[in-house]
Amino acid sequence: MEKDAATVERDGWNLVKNSTNAQDFRDFLGEFPSGANAAKAKIRLEQIAWNLIKATSDKAQVQSY
Repeated sequence: MEKDAATVERDGWNLVKNSTNAQDFRDFLGEFPSGANAAKAKIRLEQIAWNLIKATSDKAQVQSY
């Protein structure tokens, strides 16, 4: 039995939603760019980026953010 698109996306989101790896969310958005959880994935990407910037003393990284 094949899963419908909404189920596939939901399963994918459940796999990545607690990740701290930005690539997981980039991959998710690559598969489901306008899916029901796309906005959440974008928010998580931004949170991960912000946490990395807060933890760095590299001025170039801060400026590029």
